[in-house]
Amino acid sequence: LVVPLNAVNITQQPPWVLRAAGGKTEKVTVTLGLRDGRTERVQILSGVNEGDVLLRGAAQGITPGTPVNVGPPQ
Repeated sequence: LVVPLNAVNITQQPPWVLRAAGGKTEKVTVTLGLRDGRTERVQILSGVNEGDVLLRGAAQGITPGTPVNVGPPQ
């Protein structure tokens, strides 16, 4: 899997992402692979699956366990 670099928190070790699952946010530790600084993308080797919804940028400041709705507007 390849995701935008701003979907991964690399300021702390181990790196992690904030995933929306079951209507709530959850912090998930990930293992990173290759990083492309030109396109600002990073490979995730483990921790998340294709189709998982990851929060990016400032949204990573949301506390794990916070209810979220990431579907289309109603």
